Parts: sequence; C-alpha cells; structure tokens
Amino acid sequence: MWQFDTDTTECDLLEGWNDLLVHSASDTRIHLWSAPGKLDATLHGHTYPVNCLRAHRNRLYSASLGMEFRVWDYDSRICIMRMGLPSTIGMITVWEEKVYVGMLAQVLCLEPSGRVLEPPLGGGFTEIVGTVLVSKGRLVAFDRHGNLKVWAKHAGQGQPGSSATSPDQ
Repeated sequence: MWQFDTDTTECDLLEGWNDLLVHSASDTRIHLWSAPGKLDATLHGHTYPVNCLRAHRNRLYSASLGMEFRVWDYDSRICIMRMGLPSTIGMITVWEEKVYVGMLAQVLCLEPSGRVLEPPLGGGFTEIVGTVLVSKGRLVAFDRHGNLKVWAKHAGQGQPGSSATSPDQ
C-alpha cells in the first residue's frame, strides 16, 4: 500500500510516469514517488492548483486552474515548456505523438514542441471539454453539457478529420 507522506492528505490526481507514481493535490505542486513512502521529487512552477496530469514516455504534461500548460522532462525533472492558454483545461491526452488539450468549447492539438496546430478541433461544444480519449483509433471528446465528438485520422495527415457530433445520443 502506498502512503503519501506530504503535508496534504488529499490526492486529487494520480498518474503513472515510467517507474514513478505522480500525484497532485489541491495545490500548485506535483509529487513524484519512486516507491511507497519514498518521495523522489516535487515539481514546482504552477501558480494555481494543478487540475490535469498526463504522462507519455519521457514527458509529463500538466495544467492548472490558472490556464497554464507545462511540459516536464523525466530525466532532469524540470519544466521544459510553459504556455498560457485561453481557458481552463479540462483534460489532456496524447495520440500519435500529438498532445490534445480539452478546453472551453474546443480541443487544441499541440506538437511535442508545444506549437499549436491550427485550427482547434471544435464546433458543437458549449462547455469545457472534460474528457478526451482515444478509442478504436479515433479521438473522442465529450464536454460537460453532453456534446460528444469523434474524429478519425485521415490517412497521411497529422491531425484528425471527419467529425461527428451527437449530443442527444
């Protein structure tokens, strides 16, 4: 059993990152655990509470309620990219080496370098996109008002295409 020995007893977010367990509570810090009871590092940098975490290979993606998105490096444990976004982030996922960020009324697609691919995926969303996941080779996004969109990747292109909206199903 894992016991988090920090000054908080809350654990709002939990993610696996290579051989580490990553957790964040209702504050600005991200804790990296290498074994039960052994804190490996604490990542500092967010100025508002962290509300999203996603690990992929040697990168950890985090977002805060302050509309800030960060990318952390596994080996150095430092933030290698920071950017402000236009709204609160509801979910982060990675698909085919691109990072998808669910936000208010849209899903942004970022290259690993952090460059935003245009245009954002949207149209039909009316609230924060709180679920972004990959299922059966398709990107699926769901906002908090029940709007669901599914994108299939077009052959030879880097960004999903052909969307379908079905808020009543």
